[in-house]
Amino acid sequence: MSLEQQVAALVTASNNLTGVVSSKQADIDAKVAAKTAELEAWRQNARSEMTLPFRYGVEVGGDVNTYYPIPIWATPHERCGRLVISRHYGAAHPASLGPDHVAGLVLELSIRGEGWADFWMTRADYYGFAYHQAVAKVRTDLIGRLVWLRGGGMHYDFLADFDLGQGILNYGTEGLKPLMQTDSILYPECPNLPYKGGGFKVSPLTTVDPVWTATILTSTPIANI
Repeated sequence: MSLEQQVAALVTASNNLTGVVSSKQADIDAKVAAKTAELEAWRQNARSEMTLPFRYGVEVGGDVNTYYPIPIWATPHERCGRLVISRHYGAAHPASLGPDHVAGLVLELSIRGEGWADFWMTRADYYGFAYHQAVAKVRTDLIGRLVWLRGGGMHYDFLADFDLGQGILNYGTEGLKPLMQTDSILYPECPNLPYKGGGFKVSPLTTVDPVWTATILTSTPIANI
């Protein structure tokens, strides 16, 4: 074989090798991209589950045009917490509001639970809703929180990084149980003021506090009432 033939054969072999490498590289790139997407999906899901591990579904009955108070267990003292109340627009709802796209909701709350030093606080970090109003009022105090949510058979998801205390009696109030009756008594057994001597009364609402009629795009402290 002449020198020219040897060089030509070497070039051909080199070109073939380059083609094989390019083909393998494309295959490797595709597998890396697929694995990266899989790991990112796992990371996002794991992050959500780790940061908000306490999850409960709540269905609020009663009248569709009435908002019912739902007690939320307080965070432990000297702790901050995150609470998200959400509703998919296709979740359970009364037929009178339509077949679908009903009251989508995301309400993200930051909670501080140091009551003895008067550092208890609730702040709305984000609030957005679509199609129908779902929230009428939010109240916070050193024992817990109350959120008034639309009834009529509406389903809501509560997600938190602290135990919501579902089924636990907190001075006579069962956590995450909608209060359906007018003048429902909260904290009747609390020995401290301002609840000492019979707690205080809360009722369902038929009107919405103005602050909840528009979405919140910046952090907003919720007044203690």
